[in-house]
Amino acid sequence: MTQLLTSCLETETVTGTGGLQEKRFTNYWEGSALELEQYLCSDVQEKHIVDSCKRLMTHNTAIANYLGRIARGHPERVKGIKTRKHTVWRIYQPSTAKT
Repeated sequence: MTQLLTSCLETETVTGTGGLQEKRFTNYWEGSALELEQYLCSDVQEKHIVDSCKRLMTHNTAIANYLGRIARGHPERVKGIKTRKHTVWRIYQPSTAKT
């Protein structure tokens, strides 16, 4: 799961002026577990990433469970920030991980 997350977080495609697309490095991803699942399983990803995502997401809380386990094992890579409504997850790149 950690490799799947890292492969998706290294770059993002941004549409610049004139409709040109470029990939930009990102230091971290932040959002809800549902947003991450939708991103990982979306059509924007390469086929092997989508396939891996669909194999891992066997039930509706799977990604939140995975994120919680990763956060406990690698607190420098994944942080869960609890709000009144849900948990906001922040996933850092290995080279920019915060403690």
